[in-house]
Amino acid sequence: MGIYEYVGDDGQTMLLPCSALALPAAKETDLSPFKLGEWNELGRKIRGSAMKAPAALRGRNAAELGKALALPTAEAERIARLLEFSTQLSVELQSLFEHGLWR
Repeated sequence: MGIYEYVGDDGQTMLLPCSALALPAAKETDLSPFKLGEWNELGRKIRGSAMKAPAALRGRNAAELGKALALPTAEAERIARLLEFSTQLSVELQSLFEHGLWR
């Protein structure tokens, strides 16, 4: 089984803003993962929008996210920046999978 059978597109998209798994070291970035309350609020906005699911956030820039989810500019930019680490997240998840995390 591959990583996508355990963590699909929605799951990976949720991990990007909610964990530091794919982020560079704190000294290298000013980004921080969402706290639970922040994610809950974003989740409500996603469900109430035309997007309907977290995976729909991918590939959108901050302006598109802000408009679609009625987000303040700074929050939309933060989300867009966190989503840019999708490749690194895939690498990290694959490494965890190969080390037996889901076995």
